[in-house]
Amino acid sequence: DQQSIPSQLQNGTATIQPQPPSTVEVQPTDQELVIQPTGTASVDVVVNATQPLAASSASLEYNTSLLNATVSGGPFLSSDGADTNTPVPPTVNETTGTVSYSEFRLTPEGITGEGVLFTVVFEPTQTGATARGTTTPVTLTDVSLSTPDQQPVPTQLSNTTATIPANTPPTLNATLQTTTNNVGAPLTVDVNATDAETAVDAIVFTHGNTTLQSQSRSQGQRRVELATTPTESSWVG
Repeated sequence: DQQSIPSQLQNGTATIQPQPPSTVEVQPTDQELVIQPTGTASVDVVVNATQPLAASSASLEYNTSLLNATVSGGPFLSSDGADTNTPVPPTVNETTGTVSYSEFRLTPEGITGEGVLFTVVFEPTQTGATARGTTTPVTLTDVSLSTPDQQPVPTQLSNTTATIPANTPPTLNATLQTTTNNVGAPLTVDVNATDAETAVDAIVFTHGNTTLQSQSRSQGQRRVELATTPTESSWVG
């Protein structure tokens, strides 16, 4: 005797969260990328791969009338010990102002996580003095990421801006002249200031809201005595 058994059915809903996109950004950010008129500064092209990554290629555009550039590879794609290859050597096109870098892994597995794809070092051009006090964009272009099965990886980009200050800050070097002292005895410090572009007219020492007295030794050199109370002592005998 076959009888039907009453039953109730309950359905449910499964929600599949979309895979967050990978990101490629130029670090440091706008507020941090400062290139001194007589110095250099480096930027890292950093990837945060949310999907297994097997290959990458990207270009970085800059203003050749203001900056020179050199490029070197980063460690990310080989950070797990995998061998990699660069099908085209890293290039700097000084005509178009483009730095290009590409690399792929010689293994069937991809890699996820965050790391540096390549690094670019910028310096102002010989005629860059006329551009002091200006900013110039540094922009990612032609960015391509792919998985081990050669599928494209959705990617969000983040660029930066380089700032060339109006002048180079001076360099200060302090030398402690007193190597031993008693309680309450002053410490003597010689300070030498140099500026790559002009003479140093004055050096001022402050402690909190107090200006300390100092002695002039020569242009760009001052000597100051600091009253101290030692917290440690040692002796022989």
